[in-house]
Amino acid sequence: MWLPGSFEISVTHRDFDDYWDSHTKFASPIGSHIQSMTEENRQRLKQMVRARLPIDDHGAIFFKA
Repeated sequence: MWLPGSFEISVTHRDFDDYWDSHTKFASPIGSHIQSMTEENRQRLKQMVRARLPIDDHGAIFFKA
């Protein structure tokens, strides 16, 4: 939804690993939380996130934010 004074950006990741790393490898609250999870829970989360992303036929992920 476009609101006065707001803006929209397009985001593209070359593949799921690029997307995942960009959200989990940095010292952010979410990245820190994900890194603190057990490997089993981290893999389960990764699978759930992958299932919900708009991944094209070449593996790229594109969305507007």
